[in-house]
Amino acid sequence: MSSEKQVIENLKVGNEMLAVQGLDGNWDSDPYMYGLYNGMEFMLSLIEGREPIFRGAPKKWKSPTKLQKLLWRIRRFFNPRYGVSSSNEQ
Repeated sequence: MSSEKQVIENLKVGNEMLAVQGLDGNWDSDPYMYGLYNGMEFMLSLIEGREPIFRGAPKKWKSPTKLQKLLWRIRRFFNPRYGVSSSNEQ
């Protein structure tokens, strides 16, 4: 593949990655993911020679609730790969 074709392909992949990062529930889950999106947008805008289109912070982050975190820990605890087996083996 020629150098020019490789650059075009890399830009396509970069834009696809930005689209995934920009999905609702991803970019607005917490301040880190929000900053990651805007940083990716900034880098692509530099490469593409355009002004970046930054997103503003959401009014409320969509990070997991305490209940969701607790349920995740319980599932992890009972997963034989990570903790106690849920079978009756002794």
